[in-house]
Amino acid sequence: VREQAARSAEDAARVMPSDLPAIGESFTREPHTETELFDQVMARLAEITEGVEKGPFSERGLFPVGILEKQLQLWLAARLEDTPRRRFTARFSVTREPTVDADKRTDIEVSTKVGKVCIEIKPLDINRGYSAKSLTEDTLNRQLVGQYLRGKNSRHGVLLVFRLDRKTWQIPGIEGYREFGELVDYLRRQAQAIVANDHHIVRLEVLPIDCTARN
Repeated sequence: VREQAARSAEDAARVMPSDLPAIGESFTREPHTETELFDQVMARLAEITEGVEKGPFSERGLFPVGILEKQLQLWLAARLEDTPRRRFTARFSVTREPTVDADKRTDIEVSTKVGKVCIEIKPLDINRGYSAKSLTEDTLNRQLVGQYLRGKNSRHGVLLVFRLDRKTWQIPGIEGYREFGELVDYLRRQAQAIVANDHHIVRLEVLPIDCTARN
């Protein structure tokens, strides 16, 4: 019985040659849904993050403490705009600070004919007043969800946090000052709770980019 079960499992896991084109298909063609667009945007953001944190020609030196948020917006918009074409994939459109309802402006909007993804940027350093609580209540809840992802605008959002120095953080429910990674974990839990309690939001992600020098 065990041998038969092992053979059945092996047969079920086998990938046929005809299945190969479907592997990663959503990344090699124009997205058919807003969720596929979101997956493509997240894949590109992951490439950009790796380039900053680990790349041999990292641009982290361009991001000093106190850098204006506008400069980060322009840099990220340029990186998204020059996304390499993957086979016949059509490039998505990138817009900086497009106007949504009530004259509110998200930092960056990535769009195709199937939908759009809203990206909010927050540079974090010791000179700025952002806290774990304000990033949750003001940035995630009020800005991203309350303003940019309302109505028919979008159901997919990203909070991109740039670490510019070694600032530590007070995390609700945890004693003492904690490292940046724990802040990101906390924000991700808050984003998951928002999605679980808001049927309109499909995906809400928190992505960190660590611009501090590597040891």
